Amino acid sequence: MAKPGSAPPQGGGTEKPSVMTKMVIVGTPRDEGNAVTLVHRDRATQEGLAEVRSDTLPRVGRYVLLRKLGEGGMGVVYAAYDQELDRKVALKIIHPEKQQDPELRTRILREAQALARVSAPNVVHVYQVGEVDGQLFIAMEFVNGITLSKWQSDPSHTWQDVLRMYINAGNGLQAAHEAGLVHRDFKPDNVLIGEDGRPRVADFGLARIETKQGTGNFMQSLKLAAIAVPGKSNPLMTPLTQVGMVMGTPLYMSTEQHMGEPADSRSDQFSFCVALYEALYKQLPFAGDTIELLAFNSISGKILPRPPGSHVPMPVHEALLRGLSSSAQQRFPSMKELLSALTFDPSADPSINPSERRPVILSMTAFVLLAAVGLNVLQLLGMGATKASLLNSLAFFAVFAFMSYRFRKGFLRNSFHRGSLVYGLSFSGQLIGLRLLGIYSGLTVPQMMVLDLLALASSSGMAAACVLPKIWPVIPLCLLGAIVATVCPTYAQIIASVVIPLAALIIMSVWMRATVSRANRLKS
Repeated sequence: MAKPGSAPPQGGGTEKPSVMTKMVIVGTPRDEGNAVTLVHRDRATQEGLAEVRSDTLPRVGRYVLLRKLGEGGMGVVYAAYDQELDRKVALKIIHPEKQQDPELRTRILREAQALARVSAPNVVHVYQVGEVDGQLFIAMEFVNGITLSKWQSDPSHTWQDVLRMYINAGNGLQAAHEAGLVHRDFKPDNVLIGEDGRPRVADFGLARIETKQGTGNFMQSLKLAAIAVPGKSNPLMTPLTQVGMVMGTPLYMSTEQHMGEPADSRSDQFSFCVALYEALYKQLPFAGDTIELLAFNSISGKILPRPPGSHVPMPVHEALLRGLSSSAQQRFPSMKELLSALTFDPSADPSINPSERRPVILSMTAFVLLAAVGLNVLQLLGMGATKASLLNSLAFFAVFAFMSYRFRKGFLRNSFHRGSLVYGLSFSGQLIGLRLLGIYSGLTVPQMMVLDLLALASSSGMAAACVLPKIWPVIPLCLLGAIVATVCPTYAQIIASVVIPLAALIIMSVWMRATVSRANRLKS
């Protein structure tokens, strides 16, 4: 975009008719005079286009061509100046030979006009689709920034940064799909990141236009001798995507494109997952240094295993694997579902990951068993039953307090786990209160054991109503234990030492099943 307040180019006399000159391709200069002119143009661009003269530069309608940005299979892209709206644009001039086929010409116009109606922050805006002297052109948003391929080559970006950037770019794909457009050539070089850090997908439906022969076939792609190794090619430095030398880069092509079958939105999904896989793992999902081998592995579904030591969560990896399915029917129904699977943040619910859930379950189970045994051990060592049970209650409360602190960034943001922790804290807090009350009131140990069982029954009732409905068996278990302990006070401590650990194991089992169920439901 032109800088605010920049003046349109001034002519040297009467304004020329708004038509395109015969010579519109301003390639690399071959003499020093032209070189000086191009340097002057760049300087004028940086200074707000104030010194650009519309009578000395090539024009396409109302657009003054400033400099060539890139050239690909569909056309040539220029930085241009819109005289009427006083702004800098990217102007794509379609190659004349691409306009010979009336059907192809009609399709170019139709898809460009459809994209012009797409208003999404992650799509390069198309301002105008027009024709001057039989020459098609497309005026687009000028993005002053870098390509996604260059951005992701920066080692300072974490996997979270990469995933966030790709999800934003995926929103652009989704917006185009909802408008009925298919990109057919999604790759990091076709995503532009502006100075504002917002990615914009470019060249929708233009880089790969379906013809009577389809979007390309496998045998034609075999004519390309080898595939460029990722990271070896020079990153694009211009502010608009330069279409690669190889049309429809095989590195990111879907299996159906390799086989010469029609491409749809699920093909874009496949290409998107290839690019994201490469960005996250620094390797392509399919092995092969030739197009033949790459296509064979892609069609066969031979996806390379994720690198060891990767910190990318399994839900993200599983979403990528589904998006990379060789069969389009096995992929996500649309980009919306794929992005939802990728957007799910496991840090908001650590129990989603078995590696996070397993230590909690094992540590709590071990503590409950040790606490049950420890009470008797402390008494054997000469400590009174009342003091031993108080110490046991304090340790129980300390465990839940530590868990609340340890998982404060994940569990405490999640209502389900927050309720579970409150349940544990409230019960252990009741145990401490009952012990202090018993010491002050002179209650016997059997009486405190009965109160412990009643407290566990009441706490479990509240937890079953609010958090874990399936722990209801704990309620009758504790009530039955309290009744037996009341009738047989001699065995009250033994009964409590058996019932409370058994109830804890039931609660942990229910919690584990509930978290797994929640994880599967959220991922799907």
